[in-house]
Amino acid sequence: MKIPNNVSIKHLLSFATVAEHGSFTAAANTLHLTQSTLTTQIKQLEANVGLELFDRTTRSVQLTGAGESFLPVAQRLLGDFQTAIEDLSAQAQIKQGKIKLASSPSMLSGVLPGLVKSFREKQPNIHFLMREESAGHIENLVREGSVDFGIGGTHSDHPDLSYTPLLTDQYGVVTLPDKPLSNWHSLIPDQLIWLSTDTGIRTELERLYAQHNLPIDLGKIELEVSSPAALAAMVSVGLGASLIPALAASTAAFDALKFTPLENPRLLRTIYLIQRQGRALSPASQSFIDQIKQHLCEQPLPQGVRPQNDLLTNF
Repeated sequence: MKIPNNVSIKHLLSFATVAEHGSFTAAANTLHLTQSTLTTQIKQLEANVGLELFDRTTRSVQLTGAGESFLPVAQRLLGDFQTAIEDLSAQAQIKQGKIKLASSPSMLSGVLPGLVKSFREKQPNIHFLMREESAGHIENLVREGSVDFGIGGTHSDHPDLSYTPLLTDQYGVVTLPDKPLSNWHSLIPDQLIWLSTDTGIRTELERLYAQHNLPIDLGKIELEVSSPAALAAMVSVGLGASLIPALAASTAAFDALKFTPLENPRLLRTIYLIQRQGRALSPASQSFIDQIKQHLCEQPLPQGVRPQNDLLTNF
């Protein structure tokens, strides 16, 4: 459909206001226009559509048949335009909108639920879409624009993504409460349960093991699971112990288990805020990110978890 190039909102508003008042003089006063300017706008509209919309006499201004047909259309368009502008304004004031994010399981299960609750108490019309993903999938979702931002661990240094460190957490061992382990050398390889190779935690552990020459043969792994919740279930029935970061160990799935941070060497994981370079966030998303950073700096964190120094400086 071809829309006349010279028809604008001001023409529709002028037409609807003249129709409402039945007078060019009254309409011009309402719109704070000179009568000649208003008359010009109506003539421009009529010229563009090729029809007269008003019958003009020295005493009155009345709609023609075409004008009567067009009036509800013009009023609807003006209403839709006003609604659209109000919606944009509401988003700018963080009153409504959508926040889409992808996160590691430990952040999504541990830190984010309370933050989402407090954010929605203040902004109940904000819609959240949150996806639990592995590190590689988080990056892909951010790159393709399926989510506004991601929060995750190990990353690939994609040039079109930015990585802002949020926190570090220390690796340790999770066991049954009555079977604690205190150091790397007490770990028995065939009694360890591992996360599978498609997880960020496993990828980083393999890198750290190679870097620090730790005394466990990764080629002799016998039991693997694909999620921290499944790992906790395996440990809970006595199948063995497992190595995980402190933040993962702080989630509800591990409540009945004991987590012991391991030293010498101390292995740390960094959690990043991941964004696409050059993409502006909505006011709602930016406000939620600010709340995450503030929470990490001001609220107590689990044993072995601490915010990055840059966050502490900024807050």
